[in-house]
Amino acid sequence: MTQRLVSGLSKKLRPISDSKIRWGLEHNFSKCYHKYRGHLFCLECGHKWKPELEVKQVVCPSCQAKLKAVKDYKSYMQYREYFAVLQVVEGFQVVRMVCVDKMLKMNKKTHAYGKEVMQHWIDQKGKAVTLSIGAQGMSASCDQWAWGTTMEVRGSTSYKAQYRHNISPAVTYPRPEILPIFKRNGFKGDFGHHSPTMFITELLRNSQMETLLKAKQHGFIDLLFSSGISHKMWPSIKICIRNKYFPKDSKIYADYIDLLIYFNKDIRNAKFVCPKNLKAAHDVLMNKKRKIDDALRRTRDIERKKEQAIKAKENEEKFLKEKAPFFNIRFSDGVIEVVVLDSINEIMKEGDTLKHCVFTNQYYAKEDSLIMSARVGGERTETIELSLSKLQVVQCRGRHNISTEYHDQILNLVKSNIPKIAKVSRAVKRTAKTT
Repeated sequence: MTQRLVSGLSKKLRPISDSKIRWGLEHNFSKCYHKYRGHLFCLECGHKWKPELEVKQVVCPSCQAKLKAVKDYKSYMQYREYFAVLQVVEGFQVVRMVCVDKMLKMNKKTHAYGKEVMQHWIDQKGKAVTLSIGAQGMSASCDQWAWGTTMEVRGSTSYKAQYRHNISPAVTYPRPEILPIFKRNGFKGDFGHHSPTMFITELLRNSQMETLLKAKQHGFIDLLFSSGISHKMWPSIKICIRNKYFPKDSKIYADYIDLLIYFNKDIRNAKFVCPKNLKAAHDVLMNKKRKIDDALRRTRDIERKKEQAIKAKENEEKFLKEKAPFFNIRFSDGVIEVVVLDSINEIMKEGDTLKHCVFTNQYYAKEDSLIMSARVGGERTETIELSLSKLQVVQCRGRHNISTEYHDQILNLVKSNIPKIAKVSRAVKRTAKTT
């Protein structure tokens, strides 16, 4: 019933006037120029001239427009923006959305136009009906309008449609017509950067929104729309309102309140909830919590290592049985010495020293892998995993899995001594067959 009523009323509205569209174009777009090969090109009227002097403010000699330099100029540039016109019709708050396009090209006069593309009809209970012209369904853009279509009631089931119906205008036409109930709730025609429909309906449905708007707490309004305001945080915000405290960053403030709650501070005390330096107060608590988290993480790491050590001990017998024949293998080129790691404990030390996962990922349990340590001056330098079946180096890793300056030299040393490892491997296989 409401949709039929709104559809009928919409057809009786006067079209958006040319003067309003000119206003929208003027307040949405800057007038620009482009500099090319020593000449200036006015992208408003198409005039070209060579300036005699460098000046801060460029004025076109032809149309007298004050111009700004366009960034990243291309052969053809198109801009699109929206502005809103607010009207009151038969007890409805109507937000009329006008799309304005502007095309710029050197040596050409600006081509600009505007057209009404959407209407939001909002009743005094906060229910909204949206009408719009059609849009290209296969387009990647949500606002690729089908200009020849008529204004109709549209659904908002798809993601694109929902996004399209919540387009926020860059500016609102001055002297808006506003229903008394919205004025009573603190609305004066400025949506900020929010969707008009969401802004007005939230104002009617949410008492927090009304309180924040009347208190001019626009930062908290942004927070309300982006992530919401929890019931735990609301008392602190009311203290901010009473103390006329306006945090510069509402997101940081929300994190700060969460930190106060974490440390059991009184979030109803202005001393805590209205800090003189929000960032400094936030950082103090954040660093304190980080230390606690680090300590808990270290405790968990210790517990995990204990569990891994217990599990490794259970695998020790199997490891020794499989890898013991290789323990005496070691070779050196005078600078680098490579040794086979002969216990799970040694593999754990290797992983802890070089900060990689040779122990935590249980490479000792791989039957086909032989784990060796390359050392320079007695210091663990890189860890080598060698495949016993293929007799190839699988990986060779330094600290934090980063190769060292000795990496290529280590690989060459291992490859040149693979015959020693192969000899032991063949002996192990012969023994296994006889047993």
